[in-house]
Amino acid sequence: MNRDELKGKAHKAVNKLFNQLDELDAKKDELSGKAKAEYAEKREALAKKKVELQAKYKELEGASGESLDDLKIALDKSVESFKEAFGNIKTHFNKE
Repeated sequence: MNRDELKGKAHKAVNKLFNQLDELDAKKDELSGKAKAEYAEKREALAKKKVELQAKYKELEGASGESLDDLKIALDKSVESFKEAFGNIKTHFNKE
């Protein structure tokens, strides 16, 4: 996969995750008191992962050659970490 393809694929994946998060944020008022508090706590942790993911994506945008492979691996790990945290926060809506 060349740099532009990788960048496009990463951009699409990152946007999809962030859009899903925006959708959950729009529904947070539907949660009950305890679930809302847990959501807020997990959302704060997820915000940090979002910043990390954005930083990895920006690094990928400027990468070339050998560093591209290393950054792809780092971005993939960051995406998986974000997905895991997102899955944890999403469970609050499945309980309701």
